[in-house]
Amino acid sequence: MTSLRVLFLCNKNAVRSPMAEAIGRVLAANNKTFEFQSAGVDPSDIDGFAIAAMSEQNIDLMRHEARDLSDFSKQDFDCLICLSTGAIRHAEQRFGMADFIEHWDVGDPSLVDGNREQQLEAYRQVRDTLTERIRKRFSL
Repeated sequence: MTSLRVLFLCNKNAVRSPMAEAIGRVLAANNKTFEFQSAGVDPSDIDGFAIAAMSEQNIDLMRHEARDLSDFSKQDFDCLICLSTGAIRHAEQRFGMADFIEHWDVGDPSLVDGNREQQLEAYRQVRDTLTERIRKRFSL
């Protein structure tokens, strides 16, 4: 059976896309139908709040290494899910208005101001939103 190869794309591959990749892998752990990866338009180091929010769900992002979309070719995935406006613009510029590209409007929790708990809560909300969207989209 061929698996569905899903690539999550955001700006930095530091928050939303690595969270989505890890969530997808956990949800599909016993299901060989899916292969989840992530990349960024301008990759950077993993965000500490993303690590903290995911660790609350016993998901470890400590060893995540950011990848660049340019490391992937169109043949490397079947479905490209863009998690930011910058990502969708970049993907459409690179691949055109392709039917394998989806845009999920997921806010950037790193832009939330406030104390540590308020910031962490924004990351939790993104984590929970991604979990719900992935469950629903891939019937997991």
